[in-house]
Amino acid sequence: MARRGETHSAAMLDARAGASSLNIAPTAQSNLADLARSVMTQPAIDAVLAHPRFAEAARRTVHGWAPRPGDDLSKSRALQDVGLFAAGLWCMQLDASPAGLTHSSLTAAITTWGLASRGRVGPMLAYLRFRNMIQLAPSSDRRITRYTPTVHLRTQFGIFFERELHGAAPIFPEAEALLARWGEPGLLSRMVTAYSTILLASQQMREPDDGPNLDVFSHRRAGLIILGQILTAADDGSEFPPAGPVRLVLSDLARRSAASRGQVQAVLREGEKAGFLLRDEDGLTVLSDDLRRHVSDFLPMYWMALAWAARVTLGEDSA
Repeated sequence: MARRGETHSAAMLDARAGASSLNIAPTAQSNLADLARSVMTQPAIDAVLAHPRFAEAARRTVHGWAPRPGDDLSKSRALQDVGLFAAGLWCMQLDASPAGLTHSSLTAAITTWGLASRGRVGPMLAYLRFRNMIQLAPSSDRRITRYTPTVHLRTQFGIFFERELHGAAPIFPEAEALLARWGEPGLLSRMVTAYSTILLASQQMREPDDGPNLDVFSHRRAGLIILGQILTAADDGSEFPPAGPVRLVLSDLARRSAASRGQVQAVLREGEKAGFLLRDEDGLTVLSDDLRRHVSDFLPMYWMALAWAARVTLGEDSA
């Protein structure tokens, strides 16, 4: 999540959450912006930026975006795509709802917020099955075809949230508390719905942005992972986000991001076009002040979203 017109790229999701009851698919009139405003106040953001462990949490977070040795890359790559990430969250949410995951419930979810047309739902379900994200579910009503997330999808979201909570933990004790119980039955489903709620709230709070923002990276496949590796390469151990200069090696970025050289080139090109990645007289890359500001805006909001979702998951807060 982000402020001043930015948003986490998966912030187009459909859910509401409460500490004791989580409801799927709010109506089009639901206004969650006040939730985001109450959680992400400017004093709270400033406190996170001034926290003595800010740099530690930032480094943990961007390191956590990259694949690790032992990861099944054929599976983890699905969540590198913004559209598939969002669709996966919808599927996880709807599966936990009374209506379940069906053509009708998915149609209601994506059309409520104007995210896609009804005609896209059938092909979307077929593609999600092709990517091994959902499968047919047993149903007592033969008139309705039900789906359920695959073990693969649940596993990938479990890994995702575990790593993101680890990044937030130096500043937010609720993230550490949830990690201590991670793996307990029901926690992942509650976390998915709560996280989606606060992301949707931030989307409703979003203000127009006249200039480029982190969507430059996040709207490209593996874009945030590649941005994380750029930040890591430029990091000299002092301030964070770093400024550089740094010599970026295409093959190294591709290897550490588990992305193709073409994907990395596309992200670098868009970053340069937006004025985020500059070249000095020696041909080294400098991270612009504007990019560093956007990253500094993004991280506190992102951690606050995770922390709020963690509190809801643990039953300590409500929507």
